[in-house]
Amino acid sequence: MAVFGKITTLLGLGKQNDLLITDPQTPTDINIAILTNCAITCRCGGMALPTQVKGNEYCCLRCDKQMLNIRYNLGQRAESDDDWCIQPKDEKHMIDMAHYDEAYKQIKARYGK
Repeated sequence: MAVFGKITTLLGLGKQNDLLITDPQTPTDINIAILTNCAITCRCGGMALPTQVKGNEYCCLRCDKQMLNIRYNLGQRAESDDDWCIQPKDEKHMIDMAHYDEAYKQIKARYGK
């Protein structure tokens, strides 16, 4: 068991992410948690964050490149007669665009180098 612990430490698998928020309380913390969870990796190796509530546009923190990738929906789900099995999202699972800029600045300060 000690060998496994040393291997995970050497590979960096045991590290905790500084910006990972386990129980977000403020709208900015919720946005940080959602954005870092939905981020993708840019070709330059930087972190690319979603730019809207719903879509497929991302912006890299390192090179500021705009790109299209996998679709996302960070807002409320649309409810219709066909979506009878889909439940509304909890508030901690939806992004608040009023606090997007502050969350973006905090994430860029950490990862945008």
